[in-house]
Amino acid sequence: MVKVTDHEEAGVCHMHQLGDTFTCEFERCPGDICAAAWNSMWPQLRTVELGGRHPWDVEPGVTYVGCPDPHKPVVFKIETYED
Repeated sequence: MVKVTDHEEAGVCHMHQLGDTFTCEFERCPGDICAAAWNSMWPQLRTVELGGRHPWDVEPGVTYVGCPDPHKPVVFKIETYED
């Protein structure tokens, strides 16, 4: 399982608020997450979900992904956990 949290905002997002959390099950998009954000985080989410790491990841099972909206960027924290 993967938990996605609105970790940081540099503007006012019309879809999410700081601290919003979404639970993602294998290959399932949460229905209330912004499609643009989901599209940008999907590859990174799958990497950590399957046990991989990115060069910029500080701790195993955790990564951060930025929303592609340049006017109200949101940084999402993606972390794996056992159910």
